[in-house]
Amino acid sequence: MSQKKKRIALEAAEAAAYRERKENYLSAEEKEFRTRLNKMRAKDAYIFLAVIGAVTEKKKRKEHEKPKFQTKKQAAAIASEVKKELKAMAPMPTPPYTVISPAPGLSLLSPSALCDYFISRRPRIDAITDFDNCLPGTDYCQVIYDELFPLASIGKGISSDDRIAMDIYVKQLCDNFGATITSIANLCLGNAKLFSLINVKTKRKGVRNTKRLAAPVVVISTTRGGKSLGVKCKPIKYAKSYTVAIGTGDDVSLYKQYVGSSNQLIENLNGGDLVNVVMWANTGKKAGFPSVAQPIRVPY
Repeated sequence: MSQKKKRIALEAAEAAAYRERKENYLSAEEKEFRTRLNKMRAKDAYIFLAVIGAVTEKKKRKEHEKPKFQTKKQAAAIASEVKKELKAMAPMPTPPYTVISPAPGLSLLSPSALCDYFISRRPRIDAITDFDNCLPGTDYCQVIYDELFPLASIGKGISSDDRIAMDIYVKQLCDNFGATITSIANLCLGNAKLFSLINVKTKRKGVRNTKRLAAPVVVISTTRGGKSLGVKCKPIKYAKSYTVAIGTGDDVSLYKQYVGSSNQLIENLNGGDLVNVVMWANTGKKAGFPSVAQPIRVPY
C-alpha cells in the first residue's frame, strides 16, 4: 500500500473513532433527537424518490409511440373474424334502412395513430366483397401508408424535410381513406349493421329538445359606451338565439326586446334612466325561462 493510501486510511479510522467517542458522551435526549432526525431525513428522501419516480413515469408516457407493424398473420386473423361475423348475419333479415354518417375523426389522429387506424381497418374492408368497388380502393391508400409509416416511426429526431413530407402524407391518407369510408357507407345502402363490421364510428342522430330552456345567469356592463348596456350570459345548450328585454314596470311583455346572441350590446337607450333588464334563451319559436329582472342605471 502506498504512503498516500495509508495516510487516507489512518485519517478515516481516526475520524470514525472520534465520532464513536463523541456519540458515547451524548445524553439520552440528544440521542433520541438524532434518531428522530435521521428517520425524518430517510422519510423525506423516500418521498423525494417517489416523486422523481412518478415524474419519470409521466415522461415515459409522453414519449413518442411508434406505429405498430402488422404481420400478414395478424391481418388474416382480422379478416377471418369479419368473415365469421358476416356469415352469421347472412340468415338474418335485412335491418331497416338507416342514414349512415361516418365519423372516423381521422384529422384528430397523430401520424402514428393514423397508421394504426388504417392498417387495422383495411383487413376488415378487404374481407367484405360488397366493398370491392369502393373508391378510392384500399390498395391506393396502402401506397400512401407505406410512405407514411417509416416517417411516423422516426419520432423526435425527424428532420424538417421529413416532417414536411410526413405532413403531406398524413393529409393524403386522411383525405383518401376518409373518401374510402364514405364510399363504403354508400355501398351499404342503409345497412348500418354491415357498415359496423369495419369498426368505424358514425354520427349519432340529433335529439330534438322539447323542454323549456333554463333561465340564464346574466351579467350587465355599463362600460360599453354612453347610452349603452352590455348584456351577456353563458351559452345554453340547444339555444338558437337569446332575447334581451329592457323596460320598466312588472309586465315584461311590454319591454322593448332585442334578439341576438348570448353577448349583446344594446345601444341608443336614454341616459340616466333606471331600467330593468331580463334575458331568456330561445329554441326556435319556444322561449325559455326568463332571468331575474336586474335594475340598472343607463350611463350617459
